[in-house]
Amino acid sequence: MPGMGWRWPLKFRRVPTRSKDLVGKTIRIRLAAADAPEGRWFGKEGQVYFQESLDWLKSQAEGQVVYCQMWSKDQYGRVVAMPYLKPRILPGFIMKGKCLSIEMVRAGWAEVYTAAGAVYGHFGKDEFLRLQGEAQAERRGIWQNGTERESAAEYKRRLAAGGKSVKADDTDDIPISSEDTQELQTRGWFRRWFRSPR
Repeated sequence: MPGMGWRWPLKFRRVPTRSKDLVGKTIRIRLAAADAPEGRWFGKEGQVYFQESLDWLKSQAEGQVVYCQMWSKDQYGRVVAMPYLKPRILPGFIMKGKCLSIEMVRAGWAEVYTAAGAVYGHFGKDEFLRLQGEAQAERRGIWQNGTERESAAEYKRRLAAGGKSVKADDTDDIPISSEDTQELQTRGWFRRWFRSPR
């Protein structure tokens, strides 16, 4: 079932329904709740296990029918969705198949995405963290050399800071007045409900 805003009576987002509307278009999807190692983009170095993680995902999804439960769009215009493989027995609108986000975290090829805008669906954050803990304990995927590694979020912060090492605790606190906070909350709510689809 799609997230808020994708279905009537609160349908604010337009999804192409005819195949001719999709010809020549790529729908970029970010897997909800899963944060895989970052690749080499724009001349920057990639993270260790990026290619292995990508290969695992391709082995699961390539050539398969994938149903996506859409939740939102991120700052890069990608659809944030919980992807499900087609179930083996019943049609996808009756029963969901394997969730690729859950399976990727369980296999150890992604960590739990905890940054702003994180969506966990009906599984909840605790279930994702439990599966990540199991993968870490059994040293699967990106955890095969232990848990002392640069997370994808830390990697992104490091590159944004110009390449120096940045940990999650190294962020600076910026004071914001209550008036600024109220304006941000109002503007965020308004944009979430009434912005036009891109």
